[in-house]
Amino acid sequence: MESIMGGVTEPNLFIRCSLKSFCQESASVLPWDSVLKDTNKAVAEAYILPNLRVVRLCQAGRPIPVLDQEFYYQCLSAVSVGLTARKKVDDEDLRQSVELYKSWRDPNVSFASSAHISSGWFQNASSQMATNASNHVVVNFYRRFQKYVKQRVGITGKERYELLRDVLAPAYAGSDERVLEFRRWIPRNAEGYINKEKPHLILPVMYRFLQFIELENYR
Repeated sequence: MESIMGGVTEPNLFIRCSLKSFCQESASVLPWDSVLKDTNKAVAEAYILPNLRVVRLCQAGRPIPVLDQEFYYQCLSAVSVGLTARKKVDDEDLRQSVELYKSWRDPNVSFASSAHISSGWFQNASSQMATNASNHVVVNFYRRFQKYVKQRVGITGKERYELLRDVLAPAYAGSDERVLEFRRWIPRNAEGYINKEKPHLILPVMYRFLQFIELENYR
């Protein structure tokens, strides 16, 4: 299935932080390639793990956690070793996702070492990852909704535009059963628009789109 939250498949994802916050003093005597490989590996795996976690929650019909810094810090912590400020995995869904993810990894490939990377880097990285994931969900929702409607309903162009317009509008007084069905799926804010401030609420809908599209593509 296509990545539901973005991550390693997305181009131009950068973590910006100062050199001082990037590593501990002990890292200054290490080959920089080693330090950079560990940070890149940690970020890559910390994008894969939450995608797995969210898909499992969607499959089980369980609530999706808020996509905040804490969410991604837990994931970074779970896929790295040597982190002094490691977050304890006390969430059962996360723990099961971590165990499943580890079972898929090549046991001969080591996890990223954080022994020479400061906790400040993990804070900065997890904050940026949360922003990237939230933006990905919001930006790609409409595109995936368009594709879903095309494949399920079989309409494009003006007819599809008008259907999506009615679905996403704050209010709808019509009687189109397709519009009424899709409107029930949309998480809305107090003004009736799709709740872009809480992208984790949008993820189950996107999962529904991607699951249907994938099944259709294999027919």
